[in-house]
Amino acid sequence: MAISTRNVVFSHLGLDIDVAVRSDLFIRLGHDSAVWSLRDQLQGIATEYGDFALPPKRIAPHPRLSPLPAIHFDHYNSSVVNWRTPDSSGTDSTSELSRHGLFLGTCLNFMQDEHGNTYGFGGNLSEIIVGEVVGRGLVGDIANIVGQIVAEGISLADIVDANVIFKLALFDEEFKKHDEHFIVEFLSSVMGTDDLPINLGYFVMDHEGRVIIVKDGTRIEFVKKDPENHLVVERSWNIREGLSPFLSEAAANHGIAQVIPTFDTGYWVMGLGKDSEQIPSFLAFVDDTGSVVDAIAFLDKINPAIESEIRHEVIQNGMAIDQDGVYIATDWALYKFTLDRSGRIRQNWRTAYERSSKDREKPGVLSKFGSGSTPTLFGKKDDLIAITDNADGRVNLMVYTREEGRPLYKIPLFHPNLSANENTVVAYEDSVVVQNWHNAPAMDENMEGLTPGLARYDLFPDRQSYPYIEWDPRSGPENEYVKECWFNEDFASTATIRLSTATGLLYGTVQLPSDRVRAEYAMTYIDFETGRKVKEVFLGRGMNYRIAMAPAYILPDGTLIQPVRAGMCVIKP
Repeated sequence: MAISTRNVVFSHLGLDIDVAVRSDLFIRLGHDSAVWSLRDQLQGIATEYGDFALPPKRIAPHPRLSPLPAIHFDHYNSSVVNWRTPDSSGTDSTSELSRHGLFLGTCLNFMQDEHGNTYGFGGNLSEIIVGEVVGRGLVGDIANIVGQIVAEGISLADIVDANVIFKLALFDEEFKKHDEHFIVEFLSSVMGTDDLPINLGYFVMDHEGRVIIVKDGTRIEFVKKDPENHLVVERSWNIREGLSPFLSEAAANHGIAQVIPTFDTGYWVMGLGKDSEQIPSFLAFVDDTGSVVDAIAFLDKINPAIESEIRHEVIQNGMAIDQDGVYIATDWALYKFTLDRSGRIRQNWRTAYERSSKDREKPGVLSKFGSGSTPTLFGKKDDLIAITDNADGRVNLMVYTREEGRPLYKIPLFHPNLSANENTVVAYEDSVVVQNWHNAPAMDENMEGLTPGLARYDLFPDRQSYPYIEWDPRSGPENEYVKECWFNEDFASTATIRLSTATGLLYGTVQLPSDRVRAEYAMTYIDFETGRKVKEVFLGRGMNYRIAMAPAYILPDGTLIQPVRAGMCVIKP
C-alpha cells in the first residue's frame, strides 16, 4: 500500500530543505500543520526512509570542500558521517590491499571527491632500502624481514637513519595505486620528536577535487587527477616572501601546516611553530591569487617590554572553521578569528585552559603540555566548541560557547593519574565521546600498555544564560546539565574513533589480547547508545598490522578503511 506524503520545507544554517515525509507522522506527533521543530523534521525523515539509527548530523555544508575533505571528515572535525557503513549484521569481508609501503606504509589521511576518486597520504623507507629488500626477494611480515635483512648483510643502522618518503597517492576502485606525487623526505630518526610531520594529516581537498598540500615549507600546491589518471599540479604558490612583512624570519621559514578555504573567498593558512626553538605558530589569510593579505604570530605578551616574557605559543592540532571564522587551539589557549572587510585578521576571543606542568608530562602523549585535541564544533543550536585540556593528574573535557569563548563545561575524564587525550572528540548534536590516550606507545609500536577508556557525555546547556558547569563525577552520573551516558573501560586505541548515524555505531581498531610480537588487531563496533561492543572484525596479526595511530576512514559508499603499516584493510558494507 502506498504511503501518502506531504512536503515539509524548513531552513537551517542558511539552507532551504524541501523533503517529503509521511502524512501520518503529523497526526502521530500531534502536528496538524507543516511547522515542526527541526528535530521532529529530521526524525520524520529518518522514519520515512528507515535507514538511520540516529537522525543525520546537521552542519552547514562547506561550499568549497569535497564530500570527504579531511582527516576528521568535515570542517567541524566531527568524525561523524551519515553514510551507511558496515553494521553488526551479516559477515563483513576484510582484506589487506595495496601493500604500498615497507615499515612505514601507513596512509595518514584519506579523501574522496564527488566523482569517487580516492586519495591518500602514505610513507615508506627510501627506494634504496626498499630496493635492497625487494631485490633480494625478502618476504614475510616485518619481524621476519628484519631477520632476513641482517642475514643478507643490510645494515640495520642504515634502516634506522634511512630517509622516509611521503607521497600523495591516487587509488582506483580496488585501492591499487594509479599514481603518486612526492611531498617530503626526512630522516626516520626524527619520528617521535617535535619534528614529526603531523601536517600531513591535516591536508584537505577542495570542491574541485584538488588536494591542497604543502611542499618545501611554504609552497602551497593544488594537486588533482587528469583524464589519464595522473596526478598533476594545477596551481602552485610559494608564500614565503608574502609572510615576511608580518612574521619573524624563523616563524616564516618554519613553514605551513594546514591550508583550508574559507566559505567564500581566500584561504586560512596555519603554521605550527616549534617549542624547543621558541618559534611561534602563526595564522595567515591568503587571497585567491596566492597573495598574503595578513598574518599574525601567536605571541602571548606577558610583558612586551621584556623579550624573555613574551611567550611563544605553538600549535599541535588542526583548525576548525564555520561560516563565521576559524578556531585554533595553541598549547596555551583556544582562539576564534574572523576577517574584517579588508581581509585583515581579527581576534574575536582568546580563552586559556589548564595545561600540564613542566614536571608532570603524561606518559605517551605527543602534545607534552598543551591540548592534544583539534577543536570540534557542534551543538543542536550550532553554538558550541570542545577540546580537552592537559590539566595535571586528570584531563578535562572543556566546552565553550562559540560566540564568546565562554567556558561552559569542565568534565573530568577517566581516572585520576590515568587520564590523557591526543584525539579530537567525536561530537554529535549535544553529545560528546572522548577516548583515553594515557600511556600510549610510540607511533611505530603496538598498543600494549595503553590505558583503556571511552566515555559518552550528553550535555543539557541552559542556552538562555549559559551558566558554567564544573561537573564532579563523585556527585553521581548526571545532573540537570550533564549526564555520563556510559563509560567503556575495555576499549583502548590510539586512533580517533568514528561514528555513523546510519548504523548508530562507533568504529575503532583495537589490539586483541595476545603475545607482544604477534599482536592481533580487530575493528571494533560499539553501540553509540549503550557503549557496548557489538562486533569485532579481525584485521590481521603481526607488525604489518600496526596502525601507527592512524584512524579508520569511511568513504561515501560506506567502505571502511583501516590504514596499517604495510597497506590498508578494507571492510565493505
